[in-house]
Amino acid sequence: MKNVFKVLGVIALVAVIGFGFVGCGGGDDGGGDNNNNNNNTTVAVTGVTLAPKTLSLTVGGATGTLYPTVAPDNATNKTVTWTSSNPAVATVANGVVTPLTAGNTTITATAGSFSDTCAVTVNPPATPTTNVSISLEALYGGGTDNTHMVLIYLSLPSGAKWTLPEEGEDRDITDAQALAAVKSWVTITSGTTPAITGWDFSAWYEDDSKIGLSYYRRSGTGVSRSSVTAKIDTTKLSEMKSKTNVTDTLTASPGTATESWSNF
Repeated sequence: MKNVFKVLGVIALVAVIGFGFVGCGGGDDGGGDNNNNNNNTTVAVTGVTLAPKTLSLTVGGATGTLYPTVAPDNATNKTVTWTSSNPAVATVANGVVTPLTAGNTTITATAGSFSDTCAVTVNPPATPTTNVSISLEALYGGGTDNTHMVLIYLSLPSGAKWTLPEEGEDRDITDAQALAAVKSWVTITSGTTPAITGWDFSAWYEDDSKIGLSYYRRSGTGVSRSSVTAKIDTTKLSEMKSKTNVTDTLTASPGTATESWSNF
């Protein structure tokens, strides 16, 4: 019986020692796994592309934005640096391009050892313009007096004003020099006989932004009529501007009006 207890004791001791070794072994294995998980591999940049490839901006206008794409997507360092070949024309910061002066520049985006470019054109600012328009009426009256009248109107947009000298409640333009200038601003073509340009001429204010020009003929003799065309003489636009409060460039679009004769 004593021998049996001795055998059991030896078995128990071996079991304890065995468990001890297994525990130690488990600890060593776990430590080895942790070391393998400490992976500091660097993923290098393989390229960068920039969009758009061209950009057109205007001095004093809106900025433009460029969008870089760095490859691969999981690159460790995806930092992009920006440069402008002509910073006097346009500058760039974080992809935002600011136009400064008219000209051309190249924006470069660099990531790692790779780069891509965008060609930028900066246009001069648009010239502000104010338009003068023309309209007309060609009228004739029946009866024996053969009254004929061509009414032409030169209109500026709201807020703009003519500054020609005027007289009386009817706001007539009677100054000889001003009257001659106004008459020269418009050319008239038609098959009317006798020629309209030889008829009596007058001018007046319809309102601050609209002046009227009248060619008038009253004669017992008949008039041969065809449609009338009145055209602003664009070589006189600078002179016309000097008779307004307009500071922009004065334009005429459309600068021609055509009308058939109608009875009044």
